[in-house]
Amino acid sequence: PSQITWSGIDVTGQTDLRIAADYAANSGGLDATDYMTLEYSVDGGSTWNTVHYFTTDGCGNCAFQEDTDLNAIGDGTTLTTTFQTFTKDIVLSSATSMDLRLTIAANSGNEAVAVDNISVDVLPSNELPTVSNVSDDANCPDASTSVTVSADASDTDGSIASAVLNWGTATGSLGNAVSMTLSTGSTYTGVVPAQAAGTTVYYEVVVTDDGGATATSTESSYLVIPNAFTLPFADNFDVQNYCVTQGLEAIDGAYDYFGRVTDASIGNGASGYSGFTGTYFFAAQDVDAEPGQSNPASIQWSGIDITGISSLDFSGDFASIAFGSGGPDATDSCLFEYSTDGGTIWNDLISFRSTASSNGVFAEDTDGDGVGDGTSLTSAMQNFRKTIAVSATTLDLRVTVAAGTGSEDIAFDEIQLYETPVFTMDFVNLQFPASG
Repeated sequence: PSQITWSGIDVTGQTDLRIAADYAANSGGLDATDYMTLEYSVDGGSTWNTVHYFTTDGCGNCAFQEDTDLNAIGDGTTLTTTFQTFTKDIVLSSATSMDLRLTIAANSGNEAVAVDNISVDVLPSNELPTVSNVSDDANCPDASTSVTVSADASDTDGSIASAVLNWGTATGSLGNAVSMTLSTGSTYTGVVPAQAAGTTVYYEVVVTDDGGATATSTESSYLVIPNAFTLPFADNFDVQNYCVTQGLEAIDGAYDYFGRVTDASIGNGASGYSGFTGTYFFAAQDVDAEPGQSNPASIQWSGIDITGISSLDFSGDFASIAFGSGGPDATDSCLFEYSTDGGTIWNDLISFRSTASSNGVFAEDTDGDGVGDGTSLTSAMQNFRKTIAVSATTLDLRVTVAAGTGSEDIAFDEIQLYETPVFTMDFVNLQFPASG
């Protein structure tokens, strides 16, 4: 055979390299003893590693094929008279210099091979995959309902090798792994099995590309509804007792949020609420700013036991800052409703609307005409009460917030339902002072 060697290629500090070359050969006339190989060495020529190897498939007067398993028999791509590019990615540990060697064995006049454009390049870094639009179909699931989680995954410089749904029943402890399947386009789905009533399920999605790089979504959660709420019903939001029925809980730490918050978790001027009890309260502002969110957005408490009750009192604390240059518009609202037929019919309970068509403040809409005309909300929680007549065994309570920009906010806390107290007076034992 004949050889050409290139010596002293500086690879100091490099680990991932790509060696490439263009190869061509005539379509016949090559024998089993003919071959062409490109090799590299990083120890001064003591050890040579194969980059590409071409030979026949063992026949005489045949074409060259790539020998993919290096057993001296061509089994891969067939070379033709048109140059084709072949590459090999290699990983170095601590090399500083590389040698390349081309060897060709072809001893007859009709055994023609050719090589061009031999190169050694730093391998482009593997771009991380992306995972987005993570959502679930949990709509107040009960203890018999499984939940499907969906996520979009993509990779700009390769393909997605796998997507895994990690879930658990404690935040930060997601020890259950479910392989997700590609459903449509770039959307992967996985299923969390049914969980016990009252359980909060936490989950994340991890995607891996064909280069081994991974991306992990932020942790999300949903609540499996309790078997039943009883009176007196109260929620101060220090734990999650509701389920999201429209939109998605998300808090960006600034002006966009829909969910349980602390005053410190919504900064950049959005904080400043006062008068709430406990650590958490519920707040909403620009409720469709994050992926998967929608405007309006809703949460719901389901299955409150009101057996034998004919009259209920509702109580809630409400606040709104309306900071910055704007405030709520005519399309913004916060509406509490109740249903006693499983959600078929919803009845208005209390509503807060803007006092103006643009940049107003939230105030109670006392006459239901879509305009805030009652008590205006401030940054300090104020208590509002309503009484409703009921004739049913269970009641569902829902709040829907429409707020589409960063200066339209509302917050609420201490949501309560209890039987209307009945006061009686004993006239028989009334005593009057004697006249003088």
